[in-house]
This record gives sequence, C-alpha cells and structure tokens, in this order.
Amino acid sequence: SDVCSSDLSETSIALLPPSFPALFLSGKQDELVPPAHMRELFQKCTSEKKEWKEFDLGTHSASLVAWMLRSC
Repeated sequence: SDVCSSDLSETSIALLPPSFPALFLSGKQDELVPPAHMRELFQKCTSEKKEWKEFDLGTHSASLVAWMLRSC
C-alpha cells in the first residue's frame, strides 16, 4: 500500500522494505521539518528506490505543490 506521511521516524523509515519506493521532498525554507532532519531520514531509508527532491524556496506545503506542478 502507499504511504504518505510526515510521521515517519528515523526508526520506522529504516524498516521499509528495500523494494518500497520512497520520495523525499525537502524545502530549504520548511518551517516544520528542518532540511537537515529530512536529509537524515533520506540517508536512513534502506529503499533501493528512493529519490530526493529539494526546493530552494520551498516551505512545508509549497514543496509538495511545486513537485506536483512539475510532475503534471
């Protein structure tokens, strides 16, 4: 099943199966999840299908919207 969550911890992210695709969207201006914490989660993720997208001016919500607009 698909998971879209801001509640993943460093412990739970390491438990994802290697085949589980994971997309990390990080805004450098994120006021809720500091970019350093998001980078830590990305590094601890054991997925073989993980992807990192960073947005220089992205805030917490704007990063998702920017990614969605680019993906259309």
